[in-house]
Amino acid sequence: MGSTQIGDDRISKLADGVLGHILSFLPAQEAARAAALSTRWRRVLASVHTVSLEETEKPIPSYDDDYHSYSPGYGPPKDPNPPPPFTAAVTAALLARHRRVRSDDAAQPLRALRVDMEGYHDGDSRTVDNWISYALKQAGAELELDLRFRRATICIRPYSLHTEDRGRTAVSSKEVTVGEHGDQDGLHSNEDVREAISASEEYIDNENSPSVGEHDQDGVSNADVVSGESSAADDASEAMTDGGYGDAVDPAADDVSEAMTDGEYDNAYDSAAGDVNEALTDEDYDDADGSDADDVSEAMTDEDYDDAVSSESEKVAYVPRWELPPPEYTVPSGLFSCRALRCLRIGPCRLSPPGTIMLPSLEELLLVRVSDDGQEVQRLISACPGLADLTLEACDTVTTLSLLDNRLRRLALRCCHNLASVAVGSPELQAFEYRGNVPEDSFLTMSGTSGSSLTSCKVDICGEEVWSSEELTKLREFLQLFVDTKHLHLQSARLGSGFHNDTFISFQKFSNLRHLEMMGCLPHDDATIVSAMSRILQHAPELEVLSLVFQPEPDPGDYDYERLPGGQYGCKERQLLYVHHLQYNKHNDLDAPTAMIACLTDRVREINLVHYQGSRAQRTLAKFLLCNALVLDELYCGFVPGPLWIQTELRGEIEGWAMNNPERRIFY
Repeated sequence: MGSTQIGDDRISKLADGVLGHILSFLPAQEAARAAALSTRWRRVLASVHTVSLEETEKPIPSYDDDYHSYSPGYGPPKDPNPPPPFTAAVTAALLARHRRVRSDDAAQPLRALRVDMEGYHDGDSRTVDNWISYALKQAGAELELDLRFRRATICIRPYSLHTEDRGRTAVSSKEVTVGEHGDQDGLHSNEDVREAISASEEYIDNENSPSVGEHDQDGVSNADVVSGESSAADDASEAMTDGGYGDAVDPAADDVSEAMTDGEYDNAYDSAAGDVNEALTDEDYDDADGSDADDVSEAMTDEDYDDAVSSESEKVAYVPRWELPPPEYTVPSGLFSCRALRCLRIGPCRLSPPGTIMLPSLEELLLVRVSDDGQEVQRLISACPGLADLTLEACDTVTTLSLLDNRLRRLALRCCHNLASVAVGSPELQAFEYRGNVPEDSFLTMSGTSGSSLTSCKVDICGEEVWSSEELTKLREFLQLFVDTKHLHLQSARLGSGFHNDTFISFQKFSNLRHLEMMGCLPHDDATIVSAMSRILQHAPELEVLSLVFQPEPDPGDYDYERLPGGQYGCKERQLLYVHHLQYNKHNDLDAPTAMIACLTDRVREINLVHYQGSRAQRTLAKFLLCNALVLDELYCGFVPGPLWIQTELRGEIEGWAMNNPERRIFY
């Protein structure tokens, strides 16, 4: 220690492999900024073994500025120096791994490539093919590929509460908003809110918010990145030395650009780029995906569009661009013969697997919105003998699934609404996740699975609230398949939906359950939540941790923008504070009975209340739990955004209910 001087840079003295391993945990943009530190760090990018990039979303226009004063279709002026396309940044990040001092130095083998695109376009097909081909040729002993081509909601079935008229509309927003309660609940009315806002208007107007520019990334052609006449290395070099990309990566990126144009580096870079270009233009690769790329480019031709012409009127029917089906990427066949591929997360896309699939090392597979036939998906899964983690999201073409020959440890099925039967025969299954409508009795068959091995289970019933006796019976039979689990997560439109019904009287006990997490909406006038929660706790005698996540009530679809000060477009950001879901009425009658439930009085040591809004039903449930939890050690309560005085009142109320006065209390 005596020889160490103050300010000595000991990190830079580490080996390149160690520094590259550290930078591999950062996004590629952050890792590239390290090259601007000193000449010592310029070659560290060659030791980075993981490339991760996520396309940023376009900024949401703020109505605090004058954006709402523009005519429809117009807005603030566009950025004169927009950043380069996202695909150019990915290509540049891959080729930056070949930045080295000597030409005989080899780049670090690639371990993982993670790319998250906001939207996939027709012209991106060849570029994405190049990424995959490069990853396969530069892969080491293990390779992880995570390619997301479009961001979209998994399920189009929103949660909705059942009403007396059996409609599918959600409960009116009058039951969850402070401004709509009026004198009935002793809360502020809309007039009071508007008066309070008007009084503070002069303070809010003094704050000048900078206008948010709108970046147009679609205006740059992908041909500038990967073209048929110029190599990918030359294009990527231009992207790395371009001033626009430098601005996007780091304000001090002049040093990085300087390193890319240095005379010593040119010779090494040219030889490395030649190897990469050779990997991207392999003959086998061109034969595998040339026809697929043509099919994708022809999908949006005028001939296909002319098919939309009406046969009766013989006039062209105008179809808006946003209503056309999004372009679909087709995976090159070379991917399915990579022996080093250990993890594959991909979608939405079309797989088109070849006749022979060789993926002996694949352990984790996630497919999102693949359009292939269900038999092709089944063939891919069956060809992976070492598969241990399988996730299917919104794969509507899959109707049956057989997993008898796989040794799965985790299985997740999310919103595959056409899936009718699943057969699981793995004795090592530890975690199961399901999201969808209430399944039939014959949906899941676990022949070789031991109930004691299943430690975690998540069941999410999307869509309309479960209320009929038939659906409740099917839900009960489905949950009884997981009575031996230790961690149970239940989510539905309504918190604890249906458990107060007599259908669950004969429900089998969860004798090994230690952690119960429930998520859903709890309307203001819900009078059955205490009885439902009592029944759930009675069937979990060994429960130790209880977590409740209160979701906001579903939007009824006819939102009243008059509630917003200034209307839909005239409302300012800070004025939204007065339109919130947080509420408090000290005159509410909270009927929380005293109950002698074994787990609540003797076992439960931690209670978590997340997104607590303070409605009458939520306060009744919180009072029931806290007044009967006699051995509680830890209490967590997270409030929804709202006025501080309401949060203070709710916090004092909760602390007064806690009978055991837990030492660890966290309020947020």
